[in-house]
Amino acid sequence: MLGIDVAAFYRFVVIADREGLRDKLLARCVELEMLGTMLLSHEGINATIAGVPSAIAALHDFFDTIPELTAMTWKISHCDVPPFKRMLIKRKKEIVTMGISDLPVAGHTGTYVPPAEWDALIARADVVLIDTRNVREVGEGTFVGALNPQLDNFRQFPAWIAQQQALNPEQPVAMFCTGGIRCEKATALLRQRGFRHVYHLDGGILGYLEQTKNPNKAWQGTCYVFDSRGSLNEDLQPAQRTVYDPRRA
Repeated sequence: MLGIDVAAFYRFVVIADREGLRDKLLARCVELEMLGTMLLSHEGINATIAGVPSAIAALHDFFDTIPELTAMTWKISHCDVPPFKRMLIKRKKEIVTMGISDLPVAGHTGTYVPPAEWDALIARADVVLIDTRNVREVGEGTFVGALNPQLDNFRQFPAWIAQQQALNPEQPVAMFCTGGIRCEKATALLRQRGFRHVYHLDGGILGYLEQTKNPNKAWQGTCYVFDSRGSLNEDLQPAQRTVYDPRRA
């Protein structure tokens, strides 16, 4: 199978009938010969799937028939070989695990920043820029000037934020991650803890590279992805993984 599209998407939304939705989505994915993983929970959906372009387009149209999931932004990249071996739809407590089950996310996140406006925001001297990914991901690439919390996993982010006594709740904070889901949830946490000016990169690194082509070289390195492709370069093509650089701190 050649000419594979890989679609990554998520949405924080209350889904009333998760079991019924799971059955409906799995049947359609099998029909379209999709491969990948979807996570469903009380807080929404998170997915990375792969298939031929016509199948990806058909599934996108199918999602638009589901009221809670219509008009989602899908980040599309490409490869020659399917990066997944099966199609799985899993029920989870959280669609991205932070370990805080009662954190309100839908309707409580920070300000979405379009990729075209991201470089201008993070160039501001008053903005604190935070990479919300784990240390292995950050080691392959990040935005110039970003703080690296040295996380082994996203569960450690709440504790790290609690230790940052120098962070002023009145100071603008901008955050990013691979596809947008971790940094969006992180903004809900910061808002809950009293931060007033919180921003996150809409569509994450993948959306930024797809839409802007990295004109100012604000992004440096490769982007780690959680499938068999390993890493993507700024053209969103599979690339050799960058050796971790401990100086990226």
